[in-house]
Amino acid sequence: MRRLGPAALWVTLICVMSGMLLATSANATTIASLDIWYRRHFLDVGTTAVSTWVWIREDQTEATLFHHIISAYSVGDSWTETAATDPEFAQFAALVTNKVVQYPSMCGTATLANGNQDTACFGNAMPAHFPGYRIDAITLRIDSFAMIPASGSPPSVNADINATLTFDGVYLPEPGTAVLICLGVASATAFGRREHRANELGLARCSTQIEMSGFSKVEMSAFSSGPGYSRGHGDRDAPLRGAGSRALDRAGDRETADSA
Repeated sequence: MRRLGPAALWVTLICVMSGMLLATSANATTIASLDIWYRRHFLDVGTTAVSTWVWIREDQTEATLFHHIISAYSVGDSWTETAATDPEFAQFAALVTNKVVQYPSMCGTATLANGNQDTACFGNAMPAHFPGYRIDAITLRIDSFAMIPASGSPPSVNADINATLTFDGVYLPEPGTAVLICLGVASATAFGRREHRANELGLARCSTQIEMSGFSKVEMSAFSSGPGYSRGHGDRDAPLRGAGSRALDRAGDRETADSA
């Protein structure tokens, strides 16, 4: 197996470093937007607001974002969290980018008229699973809020909150993949340089052999610069054609005349 020369190694290093810089400086784009909701039946018809948050958990690891009190006045509001705004953002982002499929839940606590608190979480049917991405920001937008009276006795209401969870970030290719791509570029560069050098050496040997055969310099130049020179790349054993061929014919005529 041929080892890469210094030039090819430099190409590999520059390629890898450029890829890392581009990934670091790339602008975040929207990866996905997921529907998320909260549904709860309250026996207190006076409930008009719910303290909500978005929760995610894997085994013993959990993270929560977006602690807000939601009411009918919150429809259309949105909040964005980043690593700079919430200490649990990094953990939340890590959970949605690992190899385990996650389903964020929207949780809420309502304070009832009798002073009791009712807390519940509702899973999201849409997965948040983004392996290979760097999550830069997560946004929660409240799309609708309703307290719908329920039939029966005693009087009760059904809380209905719909929201959208949006993830912004950048795709980061595997380091091994980037290295392999760069090695391929470097190998192709090195191969091209070797081919170019081999062609130069081949022409030099050809010129030397022609000179040793007694051709004049004018006839020698016909092999490399004549209008009919058309040897193909890698066609090592193919005869020279055009002007070079005519030079060989003239040399053969002289040899025939001398022998006669």
